[in-house]
Amino acid sequence: MRVIGGEKRGFKLSGESAGPVRPITDMAKEALFNILGPDVAGVSVLDLFAGTGSLGIEALSRGARRAVFVERDPEVLGHLERNIDRTGYVQEAEILRRDAYNMGGRLARLGPFDVVFVDPPYADTDALEPGSRAARLVAGLAVGGTLADGGWLVLRARKGSPAADLDFGLGPPDVRRYGTTLLLIYRKPLRPERS
Repeated sequence: MRVIGGEKRGFKLSGESAGPVRPITDMAKEALFNILGPDVAGVSVLDLFAGTGSLGIEALSRGARRAVFVERDPEVLGHLERNIDRTGYVQEAEILRRDAYNMGGRLARLGPFDVVFVDPPYADTDALEPGSRAARLVAGLAVGGTLADGGWLVLRARKGSPAADLDFGLGPPDVRRYGTTLLLIYRKPLRPERS
């Protein structure tokens, strides 16, 4: 598990085999950041169920100005803190030792975020249906003040998840498959400017 682009390219991240971590493959990460492209530079990023921080750190390496990481697992938190410290992103990163499902309106108060990564346990996205806690979380991010207008929301799920059929008020996702992983990529529409 490593940073694959930007100023920290090639940096090895700690924690690949820690607890419940499911590292994203280099191929999937590269494809995702190719889609996001220059939209990462100078933006604010939220990494929910952050694990070792692979996605948020990748965004910082590629020029994001700020990343907030939300993770609750104590073992994984140690790796996340170590990765942020060793990459030198202590000033740009904020770690919240919380369960993302219990953040309520706090996420909106921290935002808005231009890029939001959501990587809940696969068991939650396997059972994703309107009203499930994962669906409520994503829908709240989409329609509340957490995700900026024009912002990206990326939901990671397992192949076969019903998540691909939900639009969360953002329209249908760009669905990308990488082995057993699905990346569902949403873009929040810009509000029309008032004259």
